[in-house]
Amino acid sequence: MKKNFNKFLTVIIVIIAAVGVYFICINYLKGRGETIRVQGKIKDVALSAKVITLIDRENKEWNVTYTEDTKVIDEKEKQIELTDLIPQFEVDVSGKKVKAITPNSIIASKVKILSSKDIVILSPKDGELLSETRIKVRGYARTDMNELHFKINDREKETIEIPKGTRKYSYFERDIYLSNIDLAGEIGKKITLSITLKIGPKKIFLYFSNIKLDPNMEDCTKVYPVEREVHILTKPSDVINLLIQGPNEQEMKEGYTNSIPKETVINEISVRDGIARTDFSNLNPGGSCRVAAIRAQITQTLKQFLGVKEVIISVDGNVEEALQP
Repeated sequence: MKKNFNKFLTVIIVIIAAVGVYFICINYLKGRGETIRVQGKIKDVALSAKVITLIDRENKEWNVTYTEDTKVIDEKEKQIELTDLIPQFEVDVSGKKVKAITPNSIIASKVKILSSKDIVILSPKDGELLSETRIKVRGYARTDMNELHFKINDREKETIEIPKGTRKYSYFERDIYLSNIDLAGEIGKKITLSITLKIGPKKIFLYFSNIKLDPNMEDCTKVYPVEREVHILTKPSDVINLLIQGPNEQEMKEGYTNSIPKETVINEISVRDGIARTDFSNLNPGGSCRVAAIRAQITQTLKQFLGVKEVIISVDGNVEEALQP
């Protein structure tokens, strides 16, 4: 018991000593070092560590330490809080350069905002190459703005309420799902700001029957994948639309055939709890072998999507009578 108590006491003493050394070092270092002034954009603000990461105009990174003596002021010389400093704000920092911490470290005496924004988008970045249908929009907005409007190609997409709070700026994030018609877009409040999104190539698989690989069609449920590289954002309905269009000229030469009628129309495709529910119109093929092939094509194509374990097919809302021979 005494041994454990001594260990506990030792840990407490070490913690107190470490804290004491930290404050002694900070107070010591504030009085030493070269007086310096740096202007640049805020890359990050670590509130718990009271450190601002700054990128100067020569693209050099600085660690700016904030102390209880540091003055933070806005463009109008009004004193503000550290929490009012947001990434992408342009600031002027003055203080002591302290090489003892890192080569580019400053103990700040003053941080002045040179320019700020009503909205700061952290992601996606301007010109970012996208490879999936979901984008995570993250950023900060002035709390008094109430709401933020997202537009894609001048088309209203979604609205997010700005969280209320005592701070001047509030953090927000929202997942937005795009389709193949959203090839580029603008994100912002009306025309406050614009971000261009680029669509990256993506590989997908479409499943077809193949008369060369299975010439006698011994197993009508046997389907084979063909790889496509697409430059659109692909969600399940996009991929099934490509499946309905059938194999291209080269794929047909290789024996691939499509059992799905070209006049087939997708009414709805939804994925939830591992089940992809698909509803079609004009899907009346006839013939038990062709029905089995269609089921296999649609099922295997949809199972390439993460989390899809089961596919339920309906025609005009009817599941039981769908794809009957």
